[in-house]
Amino acid sequence: MINRCRTAGLAAMLLACLAHPAFAQVVPSGHPVRDDFEARREQQRRNNEAGISTMPLLVGVRHIGEVVEMGVRGGNLIARTTLATTRTGGYERANVVELDCPLLVRVVEGRRSAAGEPVVPAEFLLQLADYVHGGRTLNITLSQSRDSLLSLVETKETAAGTLNVQLTAQKRPAGTMLPGGVQLVVNGTNARGEMPLSLFLVAPNWTAFVHRYPKETNDYLRPLFAGIGQEAVFAPDAAVALQVFPENVQPTAEQINRVLKVLPDLSSPEYHRRDRATAVLEVMGADALRVFLHTDRSGLSAEQNLRVEQVLVPMGLLPDAEVKRLRTDPAFLLDCLYSTDPATRASAAAALRKVTKLDLRFDSDATPDVRADAIRELRAKVLRGSS
Repeated sequence: MINRCRTAGLAAMLLACLAHPAFAQVVPSGHPVRDDFEARREQQRRNNEAGISTMPLLVGVRHIGEVVEMGVRGGNLIARTTLATTRTGGYERANVVELDCPLLVRVVEGRRSAAGEPVVPAEFLLQLADYVHGGRTLNITLSQSRDSLLSLVETKETAAGTLNVQLTAQKRPAGTMLPGGVQLVVNGTNARGEMPLSLFLVAPNWTAFVHRYPKETNDYLRPLFAGIGQEAVFAPDAAVALQVFPENVQPTAEQINRVLKVLPDLSSPEYHRRDRATAVLEVMGADALRVFLHTDRSGLSAEQNLRVEQVLVPMGLLPDAEVKRLRTDPAFLLDCLYSTDPATRASAAAALRKVTKLDLRFDSDATPDVRADAIRELRAKVLRGSS
């Protein structure tokens, strides 16, 4: 669980912000700046409680996963829910055991899929206001329009200043040249109204952003996602996990035979046969990747290898050197513990123990909330061990 909205990541980010030299201020005797902040914070808390107390309660909703489930699809962030359209057309209130703060939720065109799995609604809005812990206020807002545009905003205010973190993820519409990508904007303002912290970062998608900006991801985004119980977004893409832990994904005889059947046509003198064979591999998707991870391609022709990579590279095919590096990268292995695949979690835990040479206890079959707590503790232990 999130330990009642309290996370090591949030504390680390707050301390880092307050430690910034520009946040220093001279507070006269009697601490009027802090007193004014606490008085304002208390009034905000009362107003918030009065406002949400009249909102309908989502009866029977006890866990954060019943409200929202965030994940990564094709390198893009996506939020899904099992909630139906909110009855009043406005916000409804949810109390979940993982958080000490009520959630406000609005869903448009929400429905369960045929299999009872969470789906992407037409519109999803979530708000959290945390006044539980003294010395700061925390507000988080998540909004998503279908699967094309997602925004996540966190505002943290203390007597020393305000920190605002805004993540925007825009999915590029298929078949268009319109821009897409992920951008992070961070602004920190001190009590004098000065802005000692200003940051703007961009990447083509979520997966690329996490890889390109690991420090900023750790400093600002891990605490933000932890605040709403969605650390699982840091689990690696399934295609990456397949490559790092190929022992978990032995191809079936049927998959192997399908690949063997199309291989000759990849180097056919007739271009339409080459194109048709390439299309078959594309349809196979992850099944084709499983086969080629266990296949020596040195005997294939240049044309065959070119066609195979044409299919696998967009899926996230990694160079051998990168696969080797990730298998010994503690940060990557910790993120693998968020995977929905039990075999990936077990392999990552074993590799992490080997790399760090620490006695790391982790139950890969535990429930997601228990695993989230354990991963935070493991991350802290690994960081201490490497310092």
